[in-house]
Amino acid sequence: MTDEDFVENSTRKWLKEKGWIISQKKFHGIDIHAKHNNGCQYFIECKGETKSPNVSYNESFGQIISVMRHKSNTNYYGLAFPDIKRYRELFDKKLPDQIR
Repeated sequence: MTDEDFVENSTRKWLKEKGWIISQKKFHGIDIHAKHNNGCQYFIECKGETKSPNVSYNESFGQIISVMRHKSNTNYYGLAFPDIKRYRELFDKKLPDQIR
């Protein structure tokens, strides 16, 4: 199973490779806070593979929505999941195209 630490570390690595700076600032419900030199910032919740992917998938949206406090053109919110068939199916089935 791909655990949450692996997903978080992989996401951090990918962001760093793309020029993002990983903040040490902690936010409730957020695993990664990353800033870019263009002024944008990402708030990302990470999830690992679980025995109940539907529950994990649904919980992650609640967690990320709970931190969306300020409307801003420079704040982006994201979810990071393992790249496995079950999560891809959930995203394809449940996630509207306009918010992908």
